[in-house]
Amino acid sequence: MMKVYYCNEYDFDCEKFLYLLPEERAEKYHRLRFEKDKKNCLGVYLLLIKALKENGVDEFTLGYTETGKPYIKGKPLYFNFSHSKNGFACAVSKNEIGADIQEIVTPKEATLKKVCTETELHFAAKDKAGFTRLWTLKESIIKKSGGTIADCGKYEFATDEKDFNAYGNRFVSLVEDDFVLTVCGEYDKAEFIKVKPTEF
Repeated sequence: MMKVYYCNEYDFDCEKFLYLLPEERAEKYHRLRFEKDKKNCLGVYLLLIKALKENGVDEFTLGYTETGKPYIKGKPLYFNFSHSKNGFACAVSKNEIGADIQEIVTPKEATLKKVCTETELHFAAKDKAGFTRLWTLKESIIKKSGGTIADCGKYEFATDEKDFNAYGNRFVSLVEDDFVLTVCGEYDKAEFIKVKPTEF
């Protein structure tokens, strides 16, 4: 089972939790200029701490692959972070995973043509979350594989389903009023767990 922890509330005091950040993440936090960015940076790490504790891991150290993807040293668990203007998320699983959360937006025509195949254009235009959901599908598999945004053309999605299999992975999307959260990986079930700041 993949567990996906997410939060779309920002009423928490960062100063209260900064001591929990490892040095490299604290440095990243302090480089950020905007309050929302700082809360996203800290928030995803707090979700990771919570997720790992619920999986019996109280202490951990992060490592980074050559492409910069973080992993948990010496533990048989994988995770993936994501954040947007409207929320942040952390997915945890026993297999490699990718997660992406995005604010629902209406893209410009030029963006649609640049990102979507002809088949995808139809599905991207079906409802207000269509393009955002399509984008999270592509981002989640790219993040799972450790690729880059240049790889988005390798994957085509043309389905309204929010739970389906493609490219050897299972994709599950949570669509809310103002954001879409999609996870990708090899798992039998995805559980979305909404976390309030009081639960950090």
